[in-house]
Amino acid sequence: MYPPSAPPPPPDYAGGGTAAVGVPGTTQPGPTQPGAATGKGIAILVLGIVGLACCQLTAPVAWVLGHQELKAIRAGMAPPANYALAQIGMVLGVLGTVLLGFGLLWVFAFGGLAAMSLLLHS
Repeated sequence: MYPPSAPPPPPDYAGGGTAAVGVPGTTQPGPTQPGAATGKGIAILVLGIVGLACCQLTAPVAWVLGHQELKAIRAGMAPPANYALAQIGMVLGVLGTVLLGFGLLWVFAFGGLAAMSLLLHS
């Protein structure tokens, strides 16, 4: 008769796809697990937190990426599980960008560095 068919390859949980038949080490794109957030949503949240807490230069990046991810979720191109992460990261990015703007305004428009220098050397 016919030889027994090979069992289906195991799912590749890192990429959400399945291993390509006959080609070791490759994956075919597939749907992600429902309810699982992807790395992009987590990255947006981390950039927003870092942008608000210590390095405001990452805040505009979180804002832009969060906006793009929310558009992709609404269009059905990204998993809905990223919605909360992207929204929180985007809001934190907006707040961090506002802080960055105030800091730059203080330094350049009001002579913040000159004022700080006078206070430290008097």
